Amino acid sequence: MKLGAERAPQRSLFKAMGYTDGQIRKPLIGIVNSFNEIVPGHIHLQNIARSVKDEFSFTFPLLTASAFSCAFPSFSLAAALT
Repeated sequence: MKLGAERAPQRSLFKAMGYTDGQIRKPLIGIVNSFNEIVPGHIHLQNIARSVKDEFSFTFPLLTASAFSCAFPSFSLAAALT
């Protein structure tokens, strides 16, 4: 996803979000988040994902220095049922 000319579109999306070349070269730590505004029980998940990302950086500073974390959405079964 991050190496080679054929992956330039993916890298451009990271750059559009403000990530630097140095961050993009690091391993990615994914934080899955099923936040959405349709299911009332998921409205708080955006705050939880932000807290997880912040806590991870605080608890594992050496790992955070050698990797970067990024939250991404996941399909919600409850959203499919509404």
